[in-house]
Amino acid sequence: MILYGRWIAASFLFSCLAGCATPPALILYAPPSQLPHTSPLMKTAGFWIGRHPDPDKMILSGEAIGQFNADIRERLTLTKDLRTRAVAIDGLSLKVSIDQLLVDMATKEYFLANGQRAQQDFFTKQRENVYLDGIPLNVEPRFGLIAHYADQRFFPTSQGLYAQAFDIDFDELQNSALDVGTPVVVRHQSADGQWVYVEADSSEGWVEAKNVAMCSREKFREFFDAPSFVVATDAKADIFLDPALRQHYDSAHMGTKWPLVQETDMSYAVSLPLRDANGQCDWQTGYIAKAQAHRGFLAYTPRTIYQQAFKLLNAPYGWGGMYGGQDCSKLIQEVFATVGLILPRDSKNQIRVGRVQDLMVLKNSDKEETIEQQAQPAITLLGLKGHIMLYLGTWEGRAYGIHAIWAYRQQAGSRDDVFVLNRVVLSDLSLGAGSHKGSLADRIISFNILDLNP
Repeated sequence: MILYGRWIAASFLFSCLAGCATPPALILYAPPSQLPHTSPLMKTAGFWIGRHPDPDKMILSGEAIGQFNADIRERLTLTKDLRTRAVAIDGLSLKVSIDQLLVDMATKEYFLANGQRAQQDFFTKQRENVYLDGIPLNVEPRFGLIAHYADQRFFPTSQGLYAQAFDIDFDELQNSALDVGTPVVVRHQSADGQWVYVEADSSEGWVEAKNVAMCSREKFREFFDAPSFVVATDAKADIFLDPALRQHYDSAHMGTKWPLVQETDMSYAVSLPLRDANGQCDWQTGYIAKAQAHRGFLAYTPRTIYQQAFKLLNAPYGWGGMYGGQDCSKLIQEVFATVGLILPRDSKNQIRVGRVQDLMVLKNSDKEETIEQQAQPAITLLGLKGHIMLYLGTWEGRAYGIHAIWAYRQQAGSRDDVFVLNRVVLSDLSLGAGSHKGSLADRIISFNILDLNP
């Protein structure tokens, strides 16, 4: 929980939460209503569309997008085609991977939600529940679809683990989150039966079994390869179980897709994988308002990317999808998923796709000049140390981006003040200038253009 006002003294807040722990000496401030070097006019897609030299240029055709996705999947090996994962995998490799994560985390200092240090018994319980002895030499695939929005975890537990005491917005066990209708390949089950280890196209980890509906290989493929489909184009698309759009079931992030059943005047009827009492797919028809979705992918143009990105302006931040929000890399994934691009989940991998330009050796002023001259607005990602942004263009000599961010720092004498944004914002690259962490420009290491041009 974060309390806002002009400022909050974290030491006071944390001592109220748990008097047994020593809180960090940190003050978190509410940010200004408007970030430096921004204006209300700039906070619309139209402002940037109007400045783009060719906003309706087709960046990639459907066929070229397929080639782009294949390059990420096959050459860079940063995503997976789940259709080709329909084979047995080496159980020893899976066991080693899960075990190594347990070992690595157990050797570091972490904290529980109450501010106390995580003791060895926490990791012992996790080791017991991951049930390494239950992984066979050959792990056969099982197929499923996410039936309700689900956190994807590094351990099979809902209990949080934090790098700093009371830093509860950053759960180190949160890997990602999966929306309704996401196809997954199930590889293992926890000892208590409450969790399953799943592969999605860009992440893998533990999901509560109650949120996964199992199905046959044939139904999985049929759902995956549906020739007619609907894509969520709103920040959150509401899913209903009735044509009148009154019986709400769940919601899904931008870019989620489902097979199309039929089209009505006000909605799309889609195939929805509910979970029955036996954990199997109970196929139902769901309904999504036309205003929140699109039949097929949107055209990959700068206009489309601008419009989709600005639908997420001010959307809540969520580390790894916590609280139903999105972090910096998930924002990028969502926006480009609406045109059919399947990008890696993490920013460190997203900056490797497309045409990459290294900026590490340049000064900040040279970085912005190079970005203005060579980067292409709306289809370029700005890669930072631990962060990623969508490049919008330049205005009055400043480069701007839209990004999901928890906070930024501002120099205050010998210390930094931390201003909590906790949302998707538009900013220029000077944000954070003079702080110990540095500005966004200080941290930029590269940019990459998401097209296939030489």
